[in-house]
Amino acid sequence: MSELPTKLSIELSTHVYHQTYQKISIFKGKSSSFIAWLCPLLKPLVVTDRQILYHDGDIVDNIYFHEQGDIGFILPKYNYAKYVNLNEGAYFGVVDIVGSVQKSGVSMDDWYEHKNILKRSFTVMSFY
Repeated sequence: MSELPTKLSIELSTHVYHQTYQKISIFKGKSSSFIAWLCPLLKPLVVTDRQILYHDGDIVDNIYFHEQGDIGFILPKYNYAKYVNLNEGAYFGVVDIVGSVQKSGVSMDDWYEHKNILKRSFTVMSFY
């Protein structure tokens, strides 16, 4: 795609990733050039029933975009009770980044460079 003219590259990318960006709330109202830039960077994660996506205390190394299914924040010590449901189209994991940055004293601009010391504050699991 890098060899294509910019306008054609953007048009092709938005066509290829149409199903993804139509479902994710953060993409609503964004320019086609933003979508064409970001969508190819996304990596799919297929989860099974009752699969933990991440635990409280895990290293913060990414955020997630919820395309479909049933996912929620859970309390492992209370028999994995779900206390927050994540709707399809939501994105999550950002609160862990912000909270951990504040606790560690790392600058928000430099969070990714220090991701090895940032820790998750919540546990997220799938329910199918």
